[in-house]
Amino acid sequence: MVSIEMARKRARLTGRDEGEAESDAMARIARISRADLLSMADVSINRLEDAGADTSAWRAYRQALRDVP
Repeated sequence: MVSIEMARKRARLTGRDEGEAESDAMARIARISRADLLSMADVSINRLEDAGADTSAWRAYRQALRDVP
């Protein structure tokens, strides 16, 4: 589990800059969240394709998630 507070505590113990540790933890949290959202988008696209429905909005959403740095 990644948490900002844990990153701060580890930084204090190791002498690392707390701000840098916090930024790294936030980036890890964002990547995990994005991976979950991408998986949900993939499932939605597959279901819509199976039903013969339009997937363009979901595909645009998925691409926007992938484009996040």
